[in-house]
Amino acid sequence: MTFEVKNTSPVQQIDGKATNTMSVSEQGEVSGTPNILYLTLTIAEDAKTTSEAQKQTNKKLNTIKDILAKQTIPEKNITSTNISLSPKYQREDSKQLLIGYTSTHSIRVKIIAENNQFEKAWIIIDKVSLIENARIDQIQYDIEDKTPLQKMAREQAFNKAKAKAQELALLGDIKLGKVLSIIESSNDYNPPTPIYAKMEVAMDSGWGENTQVSVGQMNITTTISLVFEIN
Repeated sequence: MTFEVKNTSPVQQIDGKATNTMSVSEQGEVSGTPNILYLTLTIAEDAKTTSEAQKQTNKKLNTIKDILAKQTIPEKNITSTNISLSPKYQREDSKQLLIGYTSTHSIRVKIIAENNQFEKAWIIIDKVSLIENARIDQIQYDIEDKTPLQKMAREQAFNKAKAKAQELALLGDIKLGKVLSIIESSNDYNPPTPIYAKMEVAMDSGWGENTQVSVGQMNITTTISLVFEIN
């Protein structure tokens, strides 16, 4: 929170005359339950030739797509995010020898919660973890429509800033006039993020059956700055 009484800048004039102002900033924060989960899945295969590396990658990618189809994940919710093919070298007697190629293909899968649960995601994780050279690179949560929460955070921040200005005016024995300026300086959200170290350990052990990852809450914040005229 900031409290400032000053001579106004040229944009803070009433009837062409400078006036004293009070500036107050406050933050509003609300929480919501994520209803979207994104999984980033990667296949990386090594082979002697580019065609063989790609063939192995595509075969396992099709296996993953079959897993997704069985969980009724629509094709529109599956996006390729990275496709690469790179040479693989080995150092021998101060020389770099070409020993093969690495084919990598990553996809991002959007999973919509059902009854506030992500049961499909846990099944997909369990199945994909059984595929050799498959990785689960990231789990990310989101809220599909954050507009209502952003509105609540904005209203909360505005009311807090207004109340603070009224409190300071009473303490300073001054009279507030109309609001001259409203600025929303931030509007951010912080999705809950799984602990990747634990995820890597789980991958090493095959995840096991009935994987569960706590969803938690998303915090959405906004900051409102008000400039009041002082009568």
